[in-house]
Amino acid sequence: MSSTERPTRRGVFITIGAILNAAATLAIGIPVLRYLFSPKIRERRPGYDSWVPLGPVSSFPIGETRFATFRNPVVAPSDGETAKGVLSHPVPRQTASWFYVFGSAALIVFALQVVTGILLALIYVPSAGEAWSSLQTLNQNVSAGWFIRA
Repeated sequence: MSSTERPTRRGVFITIGAILNAAATLAIGIPVLRYLFSPKIRERRPGYDSWVPLGPVSSFPIGETRFATFRNPVVAPSDGETAKGVLSHPVPRQTASWFYVFGSAALIVFALQVVTGILLALIYVPSAGEAWSSLQTLNQNVSAGWFIRA
């Protein structure tokens, strides 16, 4: 391809797809590799494999939920003040329900809708003559096309 030719639409989308795939691979792969190699990289700290005492079993009746707080014995300097605050923050009994998590569930559904909408915009042709054939292509030829269309 010479320098005067314009890149094709397909070539641009393939390049964008390759960049997004590389970013997703790094975003998922680095934490997974760090988890897999963490026993070799880090030394075992005292208290890592020990039980945290919460009291006698008799203080936890069968069929009843009890609130128990404890301090994580495995503390790293990289945890910082935020982790200390989150780990020691008590959750009130009134808010520990499914209603407490509806905001994050709505955010996840919204993000899923945005991603599938962008992917659908790349494939779907909004014209009267091509709409049906673009949906057929989406359902039959595109990997996970049913998911993008849903």
